[in-house]
Amino acid sequence: MMLIAECGVNWRTLSDLFIMFMKAKEAGADAVKVQLFNEEIIEQMPPNPMLRARLKTLILNRMDVKYLESMADTIGIKLIATPMYPEAVSGAAWLSDYIKIRYADRYNDAILTQAVLTGRHLLISCDLEYLGPHLPGLIEDYKEKTFMYCQPGYPPDKLVIPTNLGTVFKGYSNHFRSVDPPLLAHVMGCEYIEVHVYNEDAVGMAPPEYDAIGNLFNRPTDVIDYKVSLSFAQLAELKKRMEHLRPWVSLKGV
Repeated sequence: MMLIAECGVNWRTLSDLFIMFMKAKEAGADAVKVQLFNEEIIEQMPPNPMLRARLKTLILNRMDVKYLESMADTIGIKLIATPMYPEAVSGAAWLSDYIKIRYADRYNDAILTQAVLTGRHLLISCDLEYLGPHLPGLIEDYKEKTFMYCQPGYPPDKLVIPTNLGTVFKGYSNHFRSVDPPLLAHVMGCEYIEVHVYNEDAVGMAPPEYDAIGNLFNRPTDVIDYKVSLSFAQLAELKKRMEHLRPWVSLKGV
């Protein structure tokens, strides 16, 4: 089983990422994940000038990727990347035996073709509809792949669990601020669990506060994907609960 901590865009500097890598390792993650995008991808996003300006500071070049690989090696944790444009696929393949395909690119022929040519194991975020007649032929014929069940909302309105989670979908990509959905995916037999994470101890990222009925009234100021991210304390709790349930999962023959 592989627990993947998705650092995504919840950081500001490479030093922030180094700390996140260490915290992920301490919390029990098997791998960390970063995103490889460029200005063209940013321009396709919603027209939010402040967000776009911030994202441009998070573009990783080849030297950055090499530095991150060195950091991950030093810490002793796997580093996986999500390439968001075709030219980034080779960089993702250079980093790891795995390449993550985001939900938005599940039908992106240019990225999928390059990814298949690498021979790497593809972790493909997708939904039930993807596995029907709409499944791209090159993915259907490719053996080194895992379908990661993903609800595309950020976060989704409600949790929907397919009956084939843990069988056809051997992976789960979490978009909830709770450890319960990924824990359920683990119990149902998923071999790959991906969760977004943020560093609750970083400057400007104070822990959130809730009112008496659980409504959020304070949020970390530097966490772009806060609505779908777990703190490292939550990640550690998830890992602890997964280890506690492991004997029961084994009894199911998973």
